[in-house]
Amino acid sequence: MSASQRRAAGPRLPSRAELNQATSTTAAAIADPNASVQDIHRAAELEAATLHAYWQTPGMQAKAGLEREPEAAA
Repeated sequence: MSASQRRAAGPRLPSRAELNQATSTTAAAIADPNASVQDIHRAAELEAATLHAYWQTPGMQAKAGLEREPEAAA
């Protein structure tokens, strides 16, 4: 493999477990009666950023698209 074909090292991308944790944190903030609107907004923004980074993982968008499409009838 030549130098031009190698993928450049980039930032570490979040795992599915980290995405699930961000989603759980948002849900907990929403369910907390003591949470302010700012607390909920902050959790939702962090979840959105985690999701955006997760989609940057090579092949994740294609894999998600395949999971959503129903199988063709035989």
